Amino acid sequence: MVSAITQFFVIITCIAFAWWCLQVVRWDIFLKSTLSNQAKMLQVILSIILGYELARFILEYASLF
Repeated sequence: MVSAITQFFVIITCIAFAWWCLQVVRWDIFLKSTLSNQAKMLQVILSIILGYELARFILEYASLF
C-alpha cells in the first residue's frame, strides 16, 4: 500500500516537473498557433510522456538499492 502511494506521488511529481520544464520551450518556432487547444494538448501529452518515463527511471533506479 505504501509502495503504491509512493509510486503515485513520484509519477505525479515527475509529470509536474516535466510540465514546468516544457514551459521554457519556444513553441512558436514549431507550431502555427501556440494559443490553440491543440498546442496546449500537445504540451500536456508531452509532459505526461516525459514525466512518466522520468518516474519509471527514478523508481527503477531506486529499486536497485
